Amino acid sequence: MTALFGNVKNAGCKTGMRLMPNIRLDDGETSMVYAYSRQQTPDAMVRRNFSRNPGIEFTFLTNRIRFLLSRRTPALPLWFVEGLSGVYDPSEFSQDDVTIGPVLWISGGEADALRRNPNRPRQLLPLSRQISTPTTDQSAANREAWVRQSTLFVRWAMFAEDGRYREALWKFVDGTVARGPSDSFFRECFGFSFADSRDILSDYLATTTNDDHRIAPRRLPRPPRFQVRRATPEEIWFGRLEWARLAFICADQHFPDTRDAYLKNARNTGRLAQQETENSARVQLSIGLLEFNAKNLETALPLLEQGTARIPGSASVYYAIAAGRYQAAHSALSPGTKFSVDQTGEILAILDLARRLQPPMARIYTLLGNLWLLSDATPSASDLEELGEGIDLFPTVARISLSASQLHTELGQLDRALEIVYIGLQNCRSPQDIDKFYQLQDTLLDRLALRSDG
Repeated sequence: MTALFGNVKNAGCKTGMRLMPNIRLDDGETSMVYAYSRQQTPDAMVRRNFSRNPGIEFTFLTNRIRFLLSRRTPALPLWFVEGLSGVYDPSEFSQDDVTIGPVLWISGGEADALRRNPNRPRQLLPLSRQISTPTTDQSAANREAWVRQSTLFVRWAMFAEDGRYREALWKFVDGTVARGPSDSFFRECFGFSFADSRDILSDYLATTTNDDHRIAPRRLPRPPRFQVRRATPEEIWFGRLEWARLAFICADQHFPDTRDAYLKNARNTGRLAQQETENSARVQLSIGLLEFNAKNLETALPLLEQGTARIPGSASVYYAIAAGRYQAAHSALSPGTKFSVDQTGEILAILDLARRLQPPMARIYTLLGNLWLLSDATPSASDLEELGEGIDLFPTVARISLSASQLHTELGQLDRALEIVYIGLQNCRSPQDIDKFYQLQDTLLDRLALRSDG
């Protein structure tokens, strides 16, 4: 709860808030929320029964905003996800408008000092570093400074000079998603360079520790009408089983001591669901996914394959079938051998079903890259384009970029391989993966130099 309501705690006042049991579980495709919610409470907000301003009724849950932004594909830059979430951190919402409070810079004490003395020295990161992807091994203090400056930059672009740079911000974000950040593109969007922006942000910081900003909500379109009906017994049992499956995934990842208990509960729920629904196909697929999540492939694969013979599966279902067949075939390989053309084609056909369904999932493209690296078959141009699609959608997933660059290297397409390496270096967060990209870059540069000499 501390993480969930961190923005309320930062307000520096006692909330008197009544916390409600809201829990969200997610596996990358299915997201379920167990919540008690009043009908009039907007999404991503929580009602408060306190305020310094009696006209204020809501405050944003910035973790919810961050979740929504981070799920977007193609993936948004991390600095933008953190920056826009941070903009709404000191915010309040009433029926008339959204009030964005003053910037909290480094700490409350530092912000107060800047209010008293706008000329107080402050240290800002160069913008080229600030809009780069932070590595996972950076210190907590460095990450906090990066988050604060990301928030400052997004806030400046949204509100400085009456929103003069707002459209430039959207253009820059869209452009960096497609081609990565660069000084020339930044200059094209904002009219000045990375170097100039540091002084501009410093000047803006001196004033924004005192300033509020207001956003008047635009008139929203009329929401679509939905026919509400009572859930069928099959839908009720399927929902209960999916909740139990997602709870097991959460326990397995974060609370391993409770793993077996949650798995037992989910399996019991599955058995009851089968009995009460006369073994519905949806229930069968959910049980198959549960066994796949539990790494019990011998049980999972027959359930999933039989279920998809009855009804179409989801992206997760087809991925699980492809991954199960990949692992079974891989364990049977002799040392130094690869998948045959027929084995590759069989798994590719299932992965293609998964890839064509929504939502896009990084693990599909990761498996696709691993499959091609271990195959005797030669990928076609369209096969390589599918991996390129994965890089565009998930640029921060290093395994996709690494496998694609290795494939292009094996095929002698060195320029394209080097281009993908640069994309990986721009977006990679793991120091170990960064080392792999640099090693591949050195190999490619050496081969390109030899080709040029020859």
